Amino acid sequence: MTAAGILSQVTGVAGIGILLGLATVIVPLVFGYVFYVLPIAGFLAGITAIRRNQLIGGIVAIVLNALGAVLTLVGLFG
Repeated sequence: MTAAGILSQVTGVAGIGILLGLATVIVPLVFGYVFYVLPIAGFLAGITAIRRNQLIGGIVAIVLNALGAVLTLVGLFG
């Protein structure tokens, strides 16, 4: 896979899912504020990315948003 091919894996919907995942992971750790809906939106963006043949970006988005969801649950109940 070429560099352009790899870059195309993390653009569009996959990029949005990754950005949402990064926000749900970084913001609670740095500022102590949790997001309630962003992990769900990012997870759905990851699934959409996989359906659009952006497998790498979709998987990264799903993993980051799963981590963000865990941080959200820890913030709510911990």
